[in-house]
Amino acid sequence: MDRRDELHRKSGKLPLPSVLAPALRYAKQGFPVTYAIAYGWAIGVRHAQLNQFPCAFLDTFAPAATHLPKAKFSRTPRSPGHSA
Repeated sequence: MDRRDELHRKSGKLPLPSVLAPALRYAKQGFPVTYAIAYGWAIGVRHAQLNQFPCAFLDTFAPAATHLPKAKFSRTPRSPGHSA
């Protein structure tokens, strides 16, 4: 974060809260999932269920162990560095 703050001080034109607002909104509310992401997500879930990935994948990205249909929202509340 120090480098981000330094870069923003040197080159930033907008206030930092304005710059970070979209990322914070996605972290809290989730993001729309396209067909391509949903397809890849489903493959990851299947592989994780077959123990081809560490169980942390399921715990973090698919706690219900399901795939995500298009246009649903996803969020990872247990992501490191994010508060619930």
